[in-house]
Amino acid sequence: GRVYWDFFPKREGPLPGCLVKQSVVENDVPLCGAYEAELIVAGHTYNSWSFVVNDDEDNYLYSIHIMEDITEKHAAAAQLNASKLLFDTVANSMDETLLLYDKDLRLQFMNQAARHTYGVNVDNYIGSHCYKILWQRDDICANCPALEVLRSGKVSRALRHMPDGTILARTVYPMCDASGNISGCAVISTDVTEREQQLVLLQRYKQILSTESDLMTFYDNDEVCVAMNDTAARYFGGVPSDFIGKHAREIFGEQRYLFYQPYLHQLYAKQKAVSLARWVDYATLGSRYMYVTFIPYIDENGKLDGIVTRVQDITDKALQDRRLRLVAKVFESTSDGVIITDTTGKIVAVNAAFCRITGYSEDKVLGENPRILKSGKHDDLFYEQMWQSLMNSGSWHGEIWNKRKNGDIYPEILTISSIYDDNNQLSNYVAVFSDVTAMNKMINQLEYQAHHHPLTELPNRRLLDIRLNHSLQTAIREQHLGAVLYLDLDNFKLINDSLGHSVGDLVLLEVANRFQCNCREVDTVAHIGGDEFVIVLDHISTVEAAVSYAQQLLTQLQQPLFIDEHELFVTASIGISIFPTDGTEVDMMLKNADAAMYAAKDGGKNGCQLYSHELTEIAWQRVLMENSLRHALENHEFTLYYQPQVTLPQGNIVGCEVLVRWQHPELGLVPPDRFIPLCEENGLIIPLGEWILETACRQWVSWHAQGYKPGRIAVNVSGRQIQREDLPATVAAVLKRTGCPVSALELEITETFLMMYPEQAIKVLEQISAMGIELSIDDFGTGQSSLNYLKRFPVSRLKIDRSFVNDIQSEEDDCVIVNAIVAMGHGLGLSIVAEGIETKRQRQYLAELHCEEAQGYLFSKPLPADQFVKLIS
Repeated sequence: GRVYWDFFPKREGPLPGCLVKQSVVENDVPLCGAYEAELIVAGHTYNSWSFVVNDDEDNYLYSIHIMEDITEKHAAAAQLNASKLLFDTVANSMDETLLLYDKDLRLQFMNQAARHTYGVNVDNYIGSHCYKILWQRDDICANCPALEVLRSGKVSRALRHMPDGTILARTVYPMCDASGNISGCAVISTDVTEREQQLVLLQRYKQILSTESDLMTFYDNDEVCVAMNDTAARYFGGVPSDFIGKHAREIFGEQRYLFYQPYLHQLYAKQKAVSLARWVDYATLGSRYMYVTFIPYIDENGKLDGIVTRVQDITDKALQDRRLRLVAKVFESTSDGVIITDTTGKIVAVNAAFCRITGYSEDKVLGENPRILKSGKHDDLFYEQMWQSLMNSGSWHGEIWNKRKNGDIYPEILTISSIYDDNNQLSNYVAVFSDVTAMNKMINQLEYQAHHHPLTELPNRRLLDIRLNHSLQTAIREQHLGAVLYLDLDNFKLINDSLGHSVGDLVLLEVANRFQCNCREVDTVAHIGGDEFVIVLDHISTVEAAVSYAQQLLTQLQQPLFIDEHELFVTASIGISIFPTDGTEVDMMLKNADAAMYAAKDGGKNGCQLYSHELTEIAWQRVLMENSLRHALENHEFTLYYQPQVTLPQGNIVGCEVLVRWQHPELGLVPPDRFIPLCEENGLIIPLGEWILETACRQWVSWHAQGYKPGRIAVNVSGRQIQREDLPATVAAVLKRTGCPVSALELEITETFLMMYPEQAIKVLEQISAMGIELSIDDFGTGQSSLNYLKRFPVSRLKIDRSFVNDIQSEEDDCVIVNAIVAMGHGLGLSIVAEGIETKRQRQYLAELHCEEAQGYLFSKPLPADQFVKLIS
């Protein structure tokens, strides 16, 4: 209802439609033609066209003003919105087709109705002659109405029958420039095929409603539906007649109507179209993404006469846009590098991961060929086969070496795929790759870890099996000898238990280093677990060579180890099996060497033993014995024997040494040297030692209660028991339970253990000595005693090992050792006990040295309790 030019109070340039204004107001130019101009309003630049539409009598009907915002001509979104607005404006206000030609009758503009009517792609015809567009003629028709209008400057009207049967009422208007000169013509055509419709507005509604793709509904001012097309009715789940006469609230549903209300209020207030896009749930079609436009219908008096709702189903486009956004997001955020090339191999796009991996920025590679990444590590045949696979199957996958911008060469897993357009024509190649440098490094590391011990990094059992099998097969094929040395460190568990596993690990590292330093490059030193090592000697000349090598290893181990201020001595037991004579399979060779190693341990440790077939039976017996040991204590199979200790030279019994025996149900009476080492290894020595101590104390109390005087009882204590550091508490608990006095008990500890772990032994023994219990060093002379430590041990007696006593009259060295032990013991204020006396001459010799006490078969062999009591009765 407002005057047109009032909309432009602030402008630069001529007013759009100024000539129209003059023709209407001043009537000083003809009321016909079209006018165009360019102006700037509020910082925006517009192209403006103004058209005057007359009736058949050339009376003014109305004018059309079209403005196109060209400020951001090159922005696709703005252009799309502008075109959309133009389409909506024209399509919902008129059905006429509009074509603009210059004075040469070349097409300058075609509206949407014209495109639909003529079925023409305007992009292909802008600048073309009218006769080429509509009639596909090569020259203009002699009676062309447009040509006549350009000549005469008069409006031309005529009916035109189209090939599809449509009848158009066509009006051709001359267009004048600002000077009034004819610059072209405008052709406006109206579809008058259905003239029975008297109201142009109803005809327009019918055409719009017949649109298949859009949902069109018309509401009056009370928001009651007055018309609906089939497409809209189908979405709402019915036919148009089901909804005509119903209120919008009932059609939309309460919730959706309340959602739309703010937009309707905005339309009422401003009388302008309002648009929105949202997901809508339909009863029959489910959730759809719809573009909804509420359009006000203004009557000839400028009043709101109803509302038109135009709804477009853009679900497919929305999903496609979402998919494209997702693809774009994945493209940029994926950790894999992506290259997209055209069919000629030129790079058209790369992602951020490509730049990060290769070091090239995007602007440096666009337009380049991916061959800039070639490392030079592959020959031409490699690339020929790659492209052959790509041509044949449309893809290629594999590992390839490429080069970064800084020259570094790296491995990558690459997949190349061919991309085809909708016409199944090759359009692009996409290469996706990942830098596998770290992965390959990890694989190599895992491979290394899988075949090497984590501490010493020596080959483990898995790699040992592979190398030993190779050596076996080579020896068989080439008919030469090889050897397997199975090494187990003696008493290594004592190191871990007393000094901690960290010290134990350092010992293992030093031992492994010594083994490696004494091996040839062709040999294998393997660490198969704990303190067990295996050395494979590949290609030896004789069996003696393997034994000699084992002796060299033992000699190397005799050198002291200095670990964290500790001076440690480590020995090993070595079993040797020769291949292929002792076996032709890996497991057999290791089993045989293991059996020989246990034989070396049983032989006193710190030695080596060649495999023999008899050792297999011994090893099997060892397994059976170890299994039986685990049930022997609970089955009460152990018993104690007592060997008297006497004074020299008188021979009076002053006590006894307690010795354990195993009464095996099948093997009979088993001596301690056969099962005690096993108990030391498997930990059974702890409960067995406590049982021995308590049983011996109860026996002493029983004898004493019967009136006998057994003297003191000497119980051997294992190094394992001392290492637990709870031995003082255990001894105190046993004495309390049994009622045995402290003065009746003596504990014996081997010299070897004391010298291996002197500091720990001193700490525990001082606590026991403080309880009033006497201590003695057993098997003295077999170890490497330090006089400094010997002075610090809280012991009262030294027991000379039987190995020296046996040969004191035949071996001069043993006599010297015995004399030295007695003299040293007496010098330290210690009593001397000699073990293993079997002859009167040995007794007399020791008595002359003033050895205080002795024990041995000369006086009595170890006896069970019921027989020993006879000696003290």
